Amino acid sequence: MKKVEKGQFGYLAYKRKIELMKTLILLGISLAIFLMGYLTTKTKANYLTVVAILGCLPASKVAVSFFMYCKAKSSKIEIKNGVDQLQIQGFYDLYFTTYDRNFSIDHLIIFEGMILGLSTDPSFVEKEFEEHLKKQLAISGIKDVPCKIFTDLSKYLERLGQIGDKPMGNSEAIQKVLFAISL
Repeated sequence: MKKVEKGQFGYLAYKRKIELMKTLILLGISLAIFLMGYLTTKTKANYLTVVAILGCLPASKVAVSFFMYCKAKSSKIEIKNGVDQLQIQGFYDLYFTTYDRNFSIDHLIIFEGMILGLSTDPSFVEKEFEEHLKKQLAISGIKDVPCKIFTDLSKYLERLGQIGDKPMGNSEAIQKVLFAISL
């Protein structure tokens, strides 16, 4: 399986597979340790049972990550095809979590210190996302970053077409924050 980096198309689907494999392997190891202890002593009351139970802790942690990735929806291929036609670099499959709400972003670019994005999630609330993003960027010392998230693919592609192939500018600091606060 080819590795998919954060921000690339198919990242969330890739991470779901990886986290599922990790979960199954860790649970399998715990089960194998338990069975070794049970088959050798013919009782559950042994030290290997304790080791197997403690081995379930990291497996549970990875399982929680798997369930979070299951909740996040991947970008559709139509979005990728539309953006690829415009030959614009950007980031796909970003999923931001807060205490109150989760935000799914299908595609996002950082253009001249401005964030433009697309979310096809019908429950997406742009104002709350912008507030969350501004707060997180301010914590990192980045202020006054305008943010516009479109919910209509055709309007988003039209706006990206207006940008054209202009340089993205210095966006590494913003990108680092975005990647740090997303799944």
